[in-house]
Amino acid sequence: MQKLADWIVDRRKLIFIVTIILAAASVYGMSRVNVNYDMSAYLPDDSSVRRGMKLMEEEFGEMSAVTVMFEGLDSKEQLEYKTRLEELEHVRNVVYIQDDEAYQKDGYSKYMLNVTADTYSGEARSVLAALRREFGETVAISGAVVDNDMMVTTLTEEIPVIALIAVAVIFLILFLLCESWIEPFLYMGCIGVAVLFNMGTNALLPSVSFMTFAIGALLQMGLSMDYSIMLMNRYSQEREQDGDPAHAMKKALAGSFAAISSSSLTTIAGLLVLLVMSFKIGQDMGIVLAKAILLSLVSVFFLMPGLLLTFANAIDRTHHKSFVPKITAVGKFCVHTRFVIPPLLVAAVIMSMLLSGKADYVYDVNSLESKSMSENRFSASMVNRTFGTINQLAVMVPNGDYEKEAL
Repeated sequence: MQKLADWIVDRRKLIFIVTIILAAASVYGMSRVNVNYDMSAYLPDDSSVRRGMKLMEEEFGEMSAVTVMFEGLDSKEQLEYKTRLEELEHVRNVVYIQDDEAYQKDGYSKYMLNVTADTYSGEARSVLAALRREFGETVAISGAVVDNDMMVTTLTEEIPVIALIAVAVIFLILFLLCESWIEPFLYMGCIGVAVLFNMGTNALLPSVSFMTFAIGALLQMGLSMDYSIMLMNRYSQEREQDGDPAHAMKKALAGSFAAISSSSLTTIAGLLVLLVMSFKIGQDMGIVLAKAILLSLVSVFFLMPGLLLTFANAIDRTHHKSFVPKITAVGKFCVHTRFVIPPLLVAAVIMSMLLSGKADYVYDVNSLESKSMSENRFSASMVNRTFGTINQLAVMVPNGDYEKEAL
């Protein structure tokens, strides 16, 4: 490893040039990533639901359903609104029975729109946009298309905010732990390049789920930040014994290779276990996140040494006292309670295992609605409160046997 460490340090300018080229390619690759919002695509191939959906698409083409509701329409307006809904692009037909309580209740009118597009397609989402544009605040909308649109909108709006908060928290922690004001920026720069590489190389995959695309960068930062910290700490130790920054970095890189590699490989192995999941979202997340950790490892070994050496003088000039408090009392407490804490931890683990079986899991996307959304006219919950929750099911039978079809 010493020869490789020597090569990395001596060729750091070349590595910078290659990094800039690959970063530019990654920015382009990010625009080419195929983000998949259809969670049904990750169902096992032998799933009855997957087979049924495929057969229905072959027989009837892509389709989805949207439920809309209006308040205070008279008899004439009810029929006029049905006509207006039928004229919307991508709407195949509208189901509405004027004198049926299932469609007319307590002054509300409900219409079932059959859309000639897949639930997770842009065309289906454009129908929602057309409804809001055409009818404004007078319409409430529900259905699987609305659920998907809500998830996409929520992720689009909230993930950037969450990312900024995460970056701010990481910077705060680094400023407290590092002994130079420059080091945190070098850490984040190194990991930021790795995140960019990972998001860009996702374009090489057939598709990436929207869940993986949304949380991948945050998980990558959290899982791989310690690699650069480990290298920096080893470099600081070597600098105390060797005044030459380049020589100290060569020894630090060779000396920390085993520790950093073992840490990253165990993480990669854990993520690759997701590949055995029958629900293929595990494969999607496992591949992307394992690739992310590998790219972080490569970035730390090849890019971080050059950054530290380039800014070595700046690091020396911006040293500050450590903000980490002494924890001698905590250490003494751990020593004195060494025979008490382990049994308590074992008991806590057993209790946690028993309680985990009693946890309630929510599979309803409508639970993602905030209070303001549930009070909005566009809210799916408003339709459900008025007409009850509706789950549409489709039953297909072989054609030609009219008696069975009648049943």
